[in-house]
Amino acid sequence: MNQFKKHMRCLCLLIMLLRLCQSGNAQNIPINEPDNNLPAAFPTISDTIPVTIQKLEAVFNTTAGEEITLELSPGFILQGKIITKTFKYGGAIESFNFLSNQKNNMLVVGTKTKLPSGATSYSCHITGKEVIDALYLSVKNGHYFFLKKNIHTLRAE
Repeated sequence: MNQFKKHMRCLCLLIMLLRLCQSGNAQNIPINEPDNNLPAAFPTISDTIPVTIQKLEAVFNTTAGEEITLELSPGFILQGKIITKTFKYGGAIESFNFLSNQKNNMLVVGTKTKLPSGATSYSCHITGKEVIDALYLSVKNGHYFFLKKNIHTLRAE
């Protein structure tokens, strides 16, 4: 009788496991794959755009809620509104969020960091929710420029 109960428990456990595996296979679990059919926000812009740092610096002198024209490079102009401004650590770190009212409502996020050496470092990226490409600020040999990247590449980096 003891042996019979032991076999029945094993059989019940096996049936439950099979049932669980079967129900797991029946569900369609969505996979988040990149949508490569999204439109490009910057189809006519080159892959590398030189940036005038003085123009970027001017954005840090604005206030939240201010409507501005953001010209980061000759011919590369965005119009919109400063959404937020942040100052941390006595102004050692400043950041802004700018929402463009054109170009698919592009969001520009910029940060200025004053380093202990006295130098200033900038970071910035421009992206949108429903577009395939984005721009991010890069520096080489003291010159700043935007690089155009596929948004899925940026998320993977």
